[in-house]
Amino acid sequence: MGKIVDLSYYQGTIDFARASKEIDLAIIRVQYGAQTVDKRYKEYVEGCKKYNIPFGHYAYARYKTIGSAIQEARLFMERADSAAKFLVVDVEEMTLTRPSEIIPATQAFILACKQKGWKVGLYTGHSFYKEYNMGQIEADFLWIPRYSGSDRGIPHTNRPDMPCDLWQYTQAGRVAGISGNVDLNVLNGPLPLSWFTTKGQPIKTEQSSAPSNTTKTPGGRVMKLSDNQWKELATIYKTAYDKKILSSDEWVKKAQTKKMTVDEAIFLNTVLVGRTL
Repeated sequence: MGKIVDLSYYQGTIDFARASKEIDLAIIRVQYGAQTVDKRYKEYVEGCKKYNIPFGHYAYARYKTIGSAIQEARLFMERADSAAKFLVVDVEEMTLTRPSEIIPATQAFILACKQKGWKVGLYTGHSFYKEYNMGQIEADFLWIPRYSGSDRGIPHTNRPDMPCDLWQYTQAGRVAGISGNVDLNVLNGPLPLSWFTTKGQPIKTEQSSAPSNTTKTPGGRVMKLSDNQWKELATIYKTAYDKKILSSDEWVKKAQTKKMTVDEAIFLNTVLVGRTL
């Protein structure tokens, strides 16, 4: 099997005629936050198309609220090439104004893309995944980086602790036609390479190692948050209700009883964006 690489402008000019002989799949960065577009992504897309390298796209997340997460997702989809096989949201930093919103904000990003027919994955750091309970997020696949103590660009045994579908095992890989280091990845779950190189919605999302973060109910997907995250959300909504920004305490009760759905959280954040609480 060939190499699975992820690319951003740091890779510079790529000789795709040479690189294509080693690459089975490329994951190309499109943007860093909402406004910064990767300077080489279109060049890399054209190279992949010319030499028949299947590719997906990723967006480095910088959103601060659920509302801005949706906006980043919309811009990502506008910029994404129609030939991309899938999209990925890359969440590595706590950029949110309210850390308790990391789960619903990331879920909102993913749902916005899925509603337009995309397969959508989550990339997040090994320690970040644990610290912020990112396993609660529902995605089509999970992509996790974990390197060896002395990263020499070769496969090793220091695999991720959690089940995942793609494992980024090095930052120091080498690929013909690319000067300098390249991130390299391997399949790490039940999904075959053909799943990533075929466009369209997954036939069975439960095949993925990515855990589900929700409980299905007639009213939508109920979020699964920690007790502290639920308390923080309830406090936010109580403050908004006391200031008459929200006309009903229904939302406070939903947060207090842990019955709020992802869609309700998205709606509420849209209402609260720009308000002083």
